[in-house]
Amino acid sequence: MRTNRVSHGFTLIELVVVIAILGLFAGIAIPRYLDFTAKARGSRIVADLRTINSVIAVYEAKTGEFPNIRPNGAGSDVLTEDNSSLKKYPLLAEWPSPPRGDTVIFPCNPTKTITLKNDKNYYICNEAEGTAKFVIGSVSVGSKSAGWTAEQLAEGGSAKF
Repeated sequence: MRTNRVSHGFTLIELVVVIAILGLFAGIAIPRYLDFTAKARGSRIVADLRTINSVIAVYEAKTGEFPNIRPNGAGSDVLTEDNSSLKKYPLLAEWPSPPRGDTVIFPCNPTKTITLKNDKNYYICNEAEGTAKFVIGSVSVGSKSAGWTAEQLAEGGSAKF
């Protein structure tokens, strides 16, 4: 008497081929995902700078002067608190803080990856210039050239790292 065997399932070779294909897809997708997140961080920094520049313009229109924001948001209370007699206006809910300890790719230089150092990256606003800048690492804040503006970091910008 002959029995017919019906096979259910996959052979070992079929499983190995599927695993190899999935590994190939993962090898392509993961580096691209990491680049996308680094580009998103760079775009966030540019967007933060543009927001701060808009707030600075409103503050300057109200007071006739530019705010002086130092590293890590020191002095930013003029833009976050409400006391018009002291020239403080609630134009920002809070002073933004840039991403820390991550890699960043800025739109102006998409082939260069920059790793931000913890607690050494910040936004500033020099009252003499009236524009927000992003400082990477330790750059002299007293210098007018300290940091990079949104225009320098944006697409078509001229930031050199």
